[in-house]
Amino acid sequence: MTASANNVTVYYRKKAEGLSSKEYIKECAAVFAREHGLPSCGRLYYRPCKKPRYTGKSNVHISVTHSGEYIAIAFAFVPVGIDLERKTGRDTVRIAKRFFHPKEFEYAQSMDFAYFFAVWTAKESYVKLTGKGINSCRNDDSEYCNFQRKILVKY
Repeated sequence: MTASANNVTVYYRKKAEGLSSKEYIKECAAVFAREHGLPSCGRLYYRPCKKPRYTGKSNVHISVTHSGEYIAIAFAFVPVGIDLERKTGRDTVRIAKRFFHPKEFEYAQSMDFAYFFAVWTAKESYVKLTGKGINSCRNDDSEYCNFQRKILVKY
């Protein structure tokens, strides 16, 4: 399946539909290149921060996420980050204490952690966009998810 908005194209499916994740990424890259008149996206490699990138002169950016039985891949001509999470019975308070910025934790706590997955997926998408690790913005007051304004704040 495909969804497009704001110059970002997302392909998604259940993992068990025949192709490995790498094969699906390759297939989606070929479709994306064809749909945008590109000879190809180039060869996929992973930078040391595990952010995927294409070699060569390609200005195609990619972000990949897996959760449970699903995979989603975002392609864009600008840096992009995507995340999806299967809601589970995880210890969300413990995870939030470890990884959330204090302001994100305060927001999640104020909602009895009902929005834990909203905060988590926004945070994961952001660190995939920037190529930073999940711990990189835990204590950085210039980067945190501000859900009052429904945007990621980066000053």
